[in-house]
Amino acid sequence: MDFFNNVGKKLGSAAKSATKKSEELVEITKINLSIGNEEDKIKKLFTEMGKELYSLYASGEFFDESINGKCEEIKAVDDNIEALKEKVKSLKGHNTNLDSVAECNSECCTEIKPEANYRLDDVNKKDSE
Repeated sequence: MDFFNNVGKKLGSAAKSATKKSEELVEITKINLSIGNEEDKIKKLFTEMGKELYSLYASGEFFDESINGKCEEIKAVDDNIEALKEKVKSLKGHNTNLDSVAECNSECCTEIKPEANYRLDDVNKKDSE
C-alpha cells in the first residue's frame, strides 16, 4: 500500500507542478503579447513622425544632414515606384487609374465582363471538359 500512496503523492505533486508551469507560461505569453503591442505602437509613431518629417522636407523644409539624406533616399524610391507604375501602364496599354474595369474601353478589360460572376468551380469544370 505504501507503494500506491507514494505513487499517488508523486502524481499529485507532478500535476501541481505542471499546473503551476502552465500558469506561468500563460502569464509569460500575455506579457510578451503586451510587449509586442507596445513595440507596434512605437513603430506606428515612428512611421507617423517620419511621414510628417518627409512632408515638411517635400514642402521645402531642411533638416540636418542625416534626415535630409533619408528624405532624399525616400524621394528616389518614390520616383522609382512612379516610374514602375508608368511602365505597367504602358505595358497594359491603357489608363490604370480608372475606378472600375467598366470605364475602360481597352480590349484587355472587355474580355471579362465586370458584372459577370466567375467562380473557380466554373473554371475547373471548363478545364476538365
